[in-house]
Amino acid sequence: MRRVTSLLIPIIAFIFILALYGALPFVSLTTLGQAIWLIGFSQSFANQGLFSLHATNFGYPEPAAISFGLAAAYPASMLIRLGLHPADAYSLMHAFWLLVSFLGAWKIAKSHFRLSSTNSTITSVLWLSLPAVWIHTGYSALGIAIGLIPFYFWTALELFGNNVNAKKGIKFYRLPGKFVLYMLATVISVFMDGYSFVMFAIASTFLGIYQFFQVPKDRKALITIRFIIHCICFGLAYILYAIYIGKPQYEPATLDFFRGWGMDLSFVVLPTRGIHWLWDTLGLSVTRISSEQFGDSSIWRSTYSAPFIIFGLVAWWQTRRTSKFANLFLIIAIFGFYMALGPSLKVNSMRPADFESQLMPAEYAVLPTGNGWLSANVPGFKSMRAAYRWIALANLGLWLLVISLMAHHKNKLIKRLISFLCVLLIASNVPNLHQTLALKYKLRQRFLDIESSLIQDFKKDLKQDEIVAFLPFGNDFFVNYIASRVNIISYNIGGDKNLAEARKHWPSTMSGFEFRAIDKDFTERIIALLREGEADVVVLPYLDLLWAPHNWPTESEFNDELKTVINSLIATGTVNVDETTYYSTVRLK
Repeated sequence: MRRVTSLLIPIIAFIFILALYGALPFVSLTTLGQAIWLIGFSQSFANQGLFSLHATNFGYPEPAAISFGLAAAYPASMLIRLGLHPADAYSLMHAFWLLVSFLGAWKIAKSHFRLSSTNSTITSVLWLSLPAVWIHTGYSALGIAIGLIPFYFWTALELFGNNVNAKKGIKFYRLPGKFVLYMLATVISVFMDGYSFVMFAIASTFLGIYQFFQVPKDRKALITIRFIIHCICFGLAYILYAIYIGKPQYEPATLDFFRGWGMDLSFVVLPTRGIHWLWDTLGLSVTRISSEQFGDSSIWRSTYSAPFIIFGLVAWWQTRRTSKFANLFLIIAIFGFYMALGPSLKVNSMRPADFESQLMPAEYAVLPTGNGWLSANVPGFKSMRAAYRWIALANLGLWLLVISLMAHHKNKLIKRLISFLCVLLIASNVPNLHQTLALKYKLRQRFLDIESSLIQDFKKDLKQDEIVAFLPFGNDFFVNYIASRVNIISYNIGGDKNLAEARKHWPSTMSGFEFRAIDKDFTERIIALLREGEADVVVLPYLDLLWAPHNWPTESEFNDELKTVINSLIATGTVNVDETTYYSTVRLK
């Protein structure tokens, strides 16, 4: 009976996690807009050979490397090849990575801290219930990557957390297995998302350095074996990624971006209304709107963590003398929190009414934090432009302290109290589950509606392998899915980094169009594009190709400017224009 219970509790807990994230295959979908962007790559991979890792249906003429999320897109492509609808392939892929996250967290608690199966399950659910983890579900692979941080750190504990001395610790014949595990984790991390890759590198490096000073007798093994494995794995993973995207790194953002997306201390202390059901019910949450804040809503929605911080600090105080790693975990938490602030300290720093940019100049902040130098000059740190996401690293340190506290106390009553506090914290972290599941169910239905109401029309009006230009072009998330699902070839592509790379290779006529603009030469350039053979057909969409996949179903935005273009094209007598509900197609007669 005890064995059945020990299995049943983790299973029920994991089903709860799937419901929280909306990752129930054939029932719900975790997100829509970002899922469509990523699954477009998956579908394009599936349109090619088994080992294709670049999209050829969009970002023409060069094959497109996905800027982040290859470790999510490729498994989803395999599921599409097996016959799953892209929506269900995405949900099943996400559920798989949630299982890896859950098991990684469970292994830390069970194997390294000797917690019971029940308490290991509670702490695993605690991690996946943290706002910084589940709220980023809307960012596709980024959310998956943040959830995987305990799995990454577990591999680091396997490498650094034990004595490699042949007489007392890990046998040397086990080192190849540790190497393979660590290499696998670094490769998954770099190809899932750069934010978690840097955090993984920082946390594991801190662990290795800490071990060097805490265990003098193990220093030789650390330097000659573990650190070498550590450097080889991270170095090789980075090289593979650089080869894949064709450059050492993407262009770094300005410090004003780091500052705008830095964490405001008021977000940490006061929860945002509409996120946590408990704090909303108690009337303790506050309303925040984008027009009053720098950055975007993900900052104030995901950084509330005051109870967790207090819990973690109490855990450190209780275990600071008895736990080998308590001080290390505190260091990780403090460093992550410090970096999450960004280059400047913000305390309820509101955006002026007449200031339209989401970027934040230094004069609007309280004072410098001092970490701007790292963000401007140090590789890896320069890529962490949404600085608030460092809160995930801080959460890792705090979560490990809570596990340490649970392992520290032997008294059953105190253990139960700690477990109860963890459950209470989980309850305060999550949204209204009924509303969340209803929304996630609708997201899947909307995805299916896109297939029936839009993709089927495109399949009638466009031919496979035709070269297509959607104009005016922009950050066209929707084209990733449309082009790959219809199996056409498009210049357009979604993702700011992907678009910047694609534009470098566009032919002269296509390069002449302006970003999201219809200028006086727009009509003439369309005809030139067709006459020069740079495109077989031009699509004039009545939808915002960036926001329509996020907000589907959406109304057609057929404006007077676009109507004027269509009338001008018809007046030339050189093209055929076919109008539909959501777009018009333009071909040479």
